[in-house]
Parts: sequence; C-alpha cells; structure tokens
Amino acid sequence: MLIVQLSLLLVTLYCVNAQLSGIARFDTRNLRGYVRFTELENGNVEIRTNFSDLPFDDALPYHVHLYPVDYRYDPTVRCGASYTGGHFDPTDRLGAAGDRYSEFCSPSNRTACEYGDLSGRYGRLTNGTFTNEDSDLSLNGIQGILYRSVVIHMADGARYVCATIEPTSSLDSTVTAIAVFYGNLISGNVYFFQQDADSESTKIFVDLSPVNTDRNLLTNLGWVIKNSAPGVGSRRGFCSYVGERYNPRGRNVDNCDREDTSRCPEYALTEKHGYLSLTGETNKFFFTEVRGITLSGINSIIGRSLVIELGNRIVGCAAIEVVNAIRVRAQLTNGIEFTATQYFPCIATRVSRTDLSSFSRLELQQNGYINGVCDGSATRYDPFVQTSTTRGLRTPDASRLGDLLEQIPSDGESMLSSIPLSGPFSAADRTIWYTAGNLSGCSFLAYDLRDRTDNAFVIRAKATFNNLGFSCMVYFSQLVTGVSYLPSSGDRVSNPNFQSGDVILTDNCTDATDREYRFVMSSDCTNTTEFFNPYEILRQDTDRSLYDQDCDRGNQRRCTVGNNLRQVTSDSVRSYVNTNLELIGAYGVASSRINVQLNGVNCAALEVIGEVSAVYSVDSCEQFNNRLGNAIEYCTGVESNTFLPIECSDDNINAEDGTVSVDVGMIFAPETDTTQAEECILEFISSGNKLEAFLSIFLMVAISLLMIA
Repeated sequence: MLIVQLSLLLVTLYCVNAQLSGIARFDTRNLRGYVRFTELENGNVEIRTNFSDLPFDDALPYHVHLYPVDYRYDPTVRCGASYTGGHFDPTDRLGAAGDRYSEFCSPSNRTACEYGDLSGRYGRLTNGTFTNEDSDLSLNGIQGILYRSVVIHMADGARYVCATIEPTSSLDSTVTAIAVFYGNLISGNVYFFQQDADSESTKIFVDLSPVNTDRNLLTNLGWVIKNSAPGVGSRRGFCSYVGERYNPRGRNVDNCDREDTSRCPEYALTEKHGYLSLTGETNKFFFTEVRGITLSGINSIIGRSLVIELGNRIVGCAAIEVVNAIRVRAQLTNGIEFTATQYFPCIATRVSRTDLSSFSRLELQQNGYINGVCDGSATRYDPFVQTSTTRGLRTPDASRLGDLLEQIPSDGESMLSSIPLSGPFSAADRTIWYTAGNLSGCSFLAYDLRDRTDNAFVIRAKATFNNLGFSCMVYFSQLVTGVSYLPSSGDRVSNPNFQSGDVILTDNCTDATDREYRFVMSSDCTNTTEFFNPYEILRQDTDRSLYDQDCDRGNQRRCTVGNNLRQVTSDSVRSYVNTNLELIGAYGVASSRINVQLNGVNCAALEVIGEVSAVYSVDSCEQFNNRLGNAIEYCTGVESNTFLPIECSDDNINAEDGTVSVDVGMIFAPETDTTQAEECILEFISSGNKLEAFLSIFLMVAISLLMIA
C-alpha cells in the first residue's frame, strides 16, 4: 500500500510540475512586471498580472496580440501594428459588434469580448498582483497564444510596451527552426516553434514581404513542405531539386481538417492554414498545429524545404534550418566576464554575470573588430533614441544601450530586452571599454564558441585600400554555425548546411568623409559598375520606384547585395551591421572575384584573415570522387567519366578522425559545358562533408571559390 501511495504522490507531483505556463515579461520604458498564463486541470487558463510603480496614474489597457515581438528593434517601434499586429480575435467578436463593441464587451459580459482583450474581460491594468481565470484562452491548442505577444497601451490607446508570451520552461529545451527566403519576388522568414522535443504543438509564424514586384500579383499563394532542402550554403536555393511533397506518414490530403491537423499530411500547409497573400508591405500570419508537423523525431521537417507556389510556378523556396542560440561574452579584468544569450529574435536577450561593483565604467562601443585592437576614445554605442519617462522604475532602456552598468542587472541572470545580438542594431562583436579601480582596458563582446555542438566559428576578412593618401582598412566578421541533416528513406540527397549570421563591418579609415561600400563583380577592379546581385533583386525589368520604396536599413534583403549605399545610413559611423551578406558559401563575398569599392573611386580585394582550410569527411579519395561523379550525373545527366578525378592520395587520411584533406582544383574536362549546372554540383558535392574550422585560424571556404572556370 505504501508503494502504491508513493507512486500516486509522484504522479500527482509530476502532473503539477508539468502544467503548461507562458509568461510575458516587461522591463522597458520604466515599466516592469509580468503577465503569466497557466493552463489548469479544468482546461481553463489562469491569468496572473504583477506590476508595481506603473509610470502613469491611469489604469492601462492590455491585450494579447497576434504576433511575437521582434526584440532586434527599437522598443518604441517594435510594438507597432506592423510588428505585433492587432488583437487576438479568432472568433471575430470585434467584427460582429462593430462600432458598438465597447458597449457590449465588459467584465460582466466576457462572451462579447475578443479572446485577447484582457482589459475588456477583467478590467484595466493597475499596480498589484491580480489573478483571473479564463475559459476561452489556451496556450498550445489550435488557437494557442504561446509565442504571441502582450501589448500594454497608454490610457488613450497608444501602444506603449510589449513582450512575447514565452514558455516558462527552460529555453534550452525549446526547438526553433527558420526558413529564410531571398529572391527577386519574396523575402523574409517563416519561423517554427516547439516548446520541447516532446510537445505535440508546433507554432508557425510567417513574416514575408514582396520584393520589387506588383504586390497584387502575390495572392493565393500555396505553400508546401518538400522532402529535400533546396541548397547547401546558398540562401537562394535550388528549387528544382527539392523532391516530392513530404508525407512520411502517408496521410490522405482528402481527409485534411483545419481543426484537426493530425489528419493532414505534413506537406499540406495550404490545406491546413489556407493560401498566403503578400499584398502588403509586410505580411504576417500565425498558425498552430497539434499533432501535425514536428521539429523533432523521425518525422521532423528540419532539413526539408518550404516551397511557395503561384499556381504551378515556384516563386520561392528555402531550407528549414535549426535556429542556434547566439551567445556572446566579454572577458574583463581579474577573470570577470560578462555573458549574454539570444535564443531567438522573438525572445528577449538573457544576460548573466559576476559582481561588477568594482567597475566605474563599462561601455559598449560603436566599433567592431579592428585587427584585435581596442580604442577607448571610440563613440559609445547608442542606436536607439532614449524614450523612457522620468517617472517610475529605471529600466535598462532608460540609458543608452552602450551604458552596460545601467543595462546589466545587479546580480544573477535577467532578461535584457534592450540589447539585440542579431539584426541591423546588433551589439555582438563590438568593443567594450572598462575601468575598475585604477585599471582600464578593453575587450570584445565576442561570439562565445565554448561548449557548442554545431561546428560554430567566426570568419573574418579585410579589405586594404591603398593610394588614398591616408590609411584605410575595412574589417568584416561573421558567425557561422554548422547544421547536419540526416537522410530519410527515399531522399535523393542528404543536405548538410550552415547558417551564416549578420556581418559586422568596421573601418579604421582616418579621413572624415562618409563611407559607402559596394561589392563589385571583378577580379582586378576594372569593372566598378556591375554590383554583386546574386539574388537578382534589381533586374533590367524591375520597376526602380518599387526598389527605392522597398530597400532600406530595416529591409536589407530587399536590396542588392552589392549596393550597400541603399542598405545603411550614409554617415561617419565606423561600424555597422549588414544582414544581407555572406562571407562564405555559394554567394560569399570573401572571394577574389568580389571586391570592396569605397566611395565609388577605389577598389580593394576582400581577403580572408587567417589560413584557409577545408577538410572533407570521406574514407578515401575514391569515395570523394564517387560522390563528385554522382553530383555531376544528378545535376547534368552527364556520365561521370567526363570529369577529371581529384588529385588526392590516401596517404593523406587522418588516422585520428578518418578525414582526407583534398585540394579541389579543376574537375571538368575542357569540353564539358557546366554553365547551368555548376551551382547545383557545388551544393551536391558538399553532401556529407565535415567542415572543420577553429575560430579564425582554419576557415571554411565554399567549394565555389575553388571552381572558378
């Protein structure tokens, strides 16, 4: 009996601990507190609010909004309608009531209120702790609110602060994935969230924009998941090689039900969620699947492709890739270090550190990496305008982003939503200047590569400009993380991939003129007009007015890669972030074919800093050449005996890890025409490769750099 009772107790404790809970944490614009949602055993959701010292006398409206917060942007703009959308209202109660909504919706008549109208249901937000129970909301159902947002408004209705509703469980267990779209029709991201590997619920957040095209044409777009990723190391992808529709369970699409996605094939996003229409400047959608697609297990969609179709025409495709957390750290004096983690752009940055009470100065500076040298006189980093009120708590954004002593909590670990680690305002890889007692020094907020399992490394490159009458070097740095995809039965090719993050550009040019960088297609700087444009963003048939309208700092993917003039503000800033570049890969700019043009009149090759090395995981040179032969036959239909074998000796096999170092040279016979299929071959040949890199010393270089005809 004792054993039985103990077992029942353990089961009870497990059930209590397993309660699903989500929380929206606020720590900006002098407003601090939280709204917490917890699913109860009776199926209802408990809503607990906890705030103190609100910066206004009036009670404040607050609502669940449709989309998560993008913490990469200014706290004063990221709560706007174009970011977080409108109120969560799946039953269209606002539309039913029309202009009389405020008459009908009240705490005594909740059935007339939108699901997300929390102040309409329970009264406006005030100081103190309050608990209410809601029978309409859910966290992980088809109409789940997990990973949506809570927006707190001012009394007049203007949006004030916002926060993503994130799981209260460890963020380390959360599985997130992304499909990144580049191209001349569609750009943007499709995000996938899963609370943990065992969760039956997967959230889909679509954030796509039209590029240089008539927006009225991008309506009724179908979207499907297909078996294979479209490309390796290439953001644009090869949409012809994505395989068949992904349906590992063999489900019949005729049985598909939007209210029960477990009956639908994995691929059938259109049937489950409807067509997409990208007629606005920004277009966002949010869906939840229960027992539908998954990001874990043998039926995971990670490593597959997301394809967008207009009728029978493919207008965009992208690999579905794991999102790896970005971790940074700065090593300070006496063994003290400051670390921060961004798990996902829709989740606020976390920071942890040791005691900094001995520091009188700790400043994040505008400068990035300049040959490993710090400059204590550099400008403090301040990308956002200070907007906090003078009343109430001092939240981190009350001071400039670069004032780290004001930004960092007094002890332990805390949310730090004002410091983005990716996007156009990223603080990563910038310098930190500190003073502790009589000691002053500098460090870098460098990418933390310790304990990573995804083959992460940082690649750096520089361009040296001569004959200018002054010294000028431009430095580039980029975090690259490796992802391996496992083949499934029937797939033609397994696609290893890598993710490349934002590029930090920093110059030490001593003149005072504005900097305008461009990348030109030239091996000797003779052609300074043909901008690097691999995604064909601006073509001869593109309406220039649409391009000028779409391309800006916040939408760099709508710009040509080679014309940074349109991507950044033209000022004397010495360091900025470019979200549209790759240093390596099929479209990497760290190549002798691509040059950096400064102010339109000078040109310099962009050279990788450090020794270049690529190691391919094969058991023998024969195996490597067989793989190359398969790639050629797959991509061109040409028999493999038409290519020249790689010169490689089995004596080069590394006894410790079984890898073979090979020098990839000219692989095609002179009479072989590979113009159309070259990029496909470059993608395919990398299948199964293990690319090893150690920080900036051994750097991965795409095969494309070694196959210049």
